[in-house]
Amino acid sequence: MADDLSKLPYLMRFSRRTWRVIRQNIALSIIVITTLAITALTGALSLPVAVLVHEISEFIVIASGLRLLRSE
Repeated sequence: MADDLSKLPYLMRFSRRTWRVIRQNIALSIIVITTLAITALTGALSLPVAVLVHEISEFIVIASGLRLLRSE
């Protein structure tokens, strides 16, 4: 911030946006892991397919986090 209080509103918006993205990513991860665990344990998906889907979902979470790099 460099002692510039005029940047404070931007930082507040950025902080709220960051927390929103974090919550979205955590929710997505929990949903994917829960779904994959249930389908793998019931035999609906084979373990290699479940792992592949999980890895793809990780890339989605990473891409979602990269949204924060866009400036407002």
